[in-house]
Amino acid sequence: MAALVWLAKRPLPPTFLDGADPALEMAWSIWRERRVDGLLPPRCAIDTPQFRLLVPEAEWLAPPAAPDEPAPLGRLEALAAAEAADPRAARRTLGELLREDQRTVRFTGSPLLQDLVVQSPLALERWRQLLLPTADDGVRVVELLQLCRLRESLRLVSAGAGEARPETLSPRPARDARDAFPAAAPDGADGPAGSRAWRGTPPR
Repeated sequence: MAALVWLAKRPLPPTFLDGADPALEMAWSIWRERRVDGLLPPRCAIDTPQFRLLVPEAEWLAPPAAPDEPAPLGRLEALAAAEAADPRAARRTLGELLREDQRTVRFTGSPLLQDLVVQSPLALERWRQLLLPTADDGVRVVELLQLCRLRESLRLVSAGAGEARPETLSPRPARDARDAFPAAAPDGADGPAGSRAWRGTPPR
């Protein structure tokens, strides 16, 4: 297995922006309020001193300067090399898929909220990304407002010869038990998602 793999990548409806992600929810609310007659807001309407104070984690992703240059991924740049853990998944790195998502947002002008689950030899992490398009003329997307949140981090600790189990470091609340973990289990874990076997918890 590669040193870094991605286990799950899925889009989410805006209703998943709840109290657990106040910065993302605030950015979404401000972006919607700055839209006029269905047009996209320009960056200057959002990127104000007050917004920077309330949402300091925000990043602005500009399109690449040349066609052969990769689009910037902001805070998710460190995850770009992650390969698919499931052989049935797309045979592309996570970075390639995220850049394809950016192209879709730029073409459609539609916001994107998504969850990502990646695994390294030491940890299992769940990220949430929000991409909001901005346009100076209200139509042609220029820059993307990106906000990322590490929602959950689980340290993989040794549980025997060649085995590892996740140990929660910073759990975040989820809407239900099914949403707390990705659909795919990390290597060495048997059982359905969310089960005791998946989480490495010994049965009683």
